Amino acid sequence: MIQFIMICVLALLVIALLFAIYFIYKLLHRVEKTDAVRHVGLKVKKGSLYSAVIDQILCKISIELGGAKVILARFHNGGYFSNGLAMEKFTVTNETPGGSKEPLMDKCVAVLNSKYASSMLQLATCDYLCIADINDCEDKAFKRDMEFYGFKSTNLFLIRQLGDGTDEGFIGVNFRDTHVMNAEERNRVTEKIPRLLNLVNQQESSLRD
Repeated sequence: MIQFIMICVLALLVIALLFAIYFIYKLLHRVEKTDAVRHVGLKVKKGSLYSAVIDQILCKISIELGGAKVILARFHNGGYFSNGLAMEKFTVTNETPGGSKEPLMDKCVAVLNSKYASSMLQLATCDYLCIADINDCEDKAFKRDMEFYGFKSTNLFLIRQLGDGTDEGFIGVNFRDTHVMNAEERNRVTEKIPRLLNLVNQQESSLRD
């Protein structure tokens, strides 16, 4: 009888121990999950903060240039063709409000550079693309899309990484009337590129951590 009671007590102790282990496991798992959620939330918050500062810089450019539509686009790898060649694409990540028939961020997502081959080639070669009158644009696809958004003039400024010179993206300054940007206006854009590049790099770094 005593032996039976000892076996029952031992069994109850084992069951209690298993419940305790299970409870501790669930508690630790909940803490890890909460920390993970907090970490993700912090990353999103940091990314949004950098994006908001980038928007402020673009708005400043727009105001300084008399209400131009200003965008920031970034290059990225968009997968591979069947022959293994990497696809080169860009996406508009930031833009000033208004100034176009539709927001560019809605449609300019993962756009193949080859869609505007001659324009992208000139931008990569000269670091700058100026089309004072869109009617004179020889890149028919680029001309068609700029007309769709209601632009009569467009200017693209290449952004390169300082270290290895990798093409990071470009700033687009667009006008609803024909416009030739003078040297002072171009300087107002190019002088802000280092800060934009720094913000882009910090934003990317914060999302990786």
